[in-house]
Amino acid sequence: MAKSKLRKFVLHLHKHIERDAHYDLMLESLDSNSLETFRLNSTLKPLAAGEVIALERIAPHDIKFLSYQGKVNGGKGSVEIIQSGLFEQEQINGASSTITFEINGNKLKFSMQQITPENWQLSSLKN
Repeated sequence: MAKSKLRKFVLHLHKHIERDAHYDLMLESLDSNSLETFRLNSTLKPLAAGEVIALERIAPHDIKFLSYQGKVNGGKGSVEIIQSGLFEQEQINGASSTITFEINGNKLKFSMQQITPENWQLSSLKN
């Protein structure tokens, strides 16, 4: 199992006039040129160990979204940063990894598993 270097992440609240608001989790790619982006298909709440959040992988986003807040989609929507920090990813196999998010000195550990190319799951693990 290989650990990656510490990289940046951001969690946005994405509001859009044509659909329901949702959250986007963006993870800095290994080459730091883009953000791997996942739409959260549930509301945010504290997770107990083993609880699962469904994620939908969407198109990679520009690295500028690590710090960008404001209008998007030609003014039809907006993004607001809810949380940001660093993360470390430990690859278990091609479809599964452990991700540790570091937020204000606290570490939160999750299992991230690919179900299909677009569908993923994020499960809270005991720290």
